[in-house]
Amino acid sequence: MAKIPDRSLYRKLQIVIEEAGKGRISRPEGLVETLIKSNPICFTYYRVEGDHPAKPVPCNRETYKHAVTLAIQLGLIDEHTGQVTKAGIKAINRDQFSAILRQRIKVVLNSKGLSFESLLEVIQGILSNTKSGTISSWDNIYDQLSKLYGEKMAIDRKDFHTFLTLISHADGIAVSQKRIYLPYIPE
Repeated sequence: MAKIPDRSLYRKLQIVIEEAGKGRISRPEGLVETLIKSNPICFTYYRVEGDHPAKPVPCNRETYKHAVTLAIQLGLIDEHTGQVTKAGIKAINRDQFSAILRQRIKVVLNSKGLSFESLLEVIQGILSNTKSGTISSWDNIYDQLSKLYGEKMAIDRKDFHTFLTLISHADGIAVSQKRIYLPYIPE
């Protein structure tokens, strides 16, 4: 597995699920509050002011809410209780997190009218039709899928990019530094 950045959404989801798994939460808003109070490193960024050295600063409330909402959307946390679901319980184990995340993303993509297999076929098709040295970005992949599926595909660009990034961190597809997606199925 490639090194996952400490402040990535992938890491944020891990922390959200681990905190929800402690069973001290009674609603998603409570999970957001608990995460804010615990101030995990993945929910910080570095700020530079003038000539002063960079210092870690906590993310805003919306960043926490986004991570919790995404965990709910992926079916890892219950939307009413803030507790982990059966899939979330499995995902707490960091050795299983990537596999569970890949599986849950595939479920969400299918619910939005897009199969993961079709995604890989489009990526492979784009790769086979490009000039040597040029590989498609997520935006081009989205455009191709939109042409193929039309209104059946109920996912917006932002969510599509989020899911591709997450699945790349979970070793579902390979990416380069420039966010170029290559089909990859781990064994």
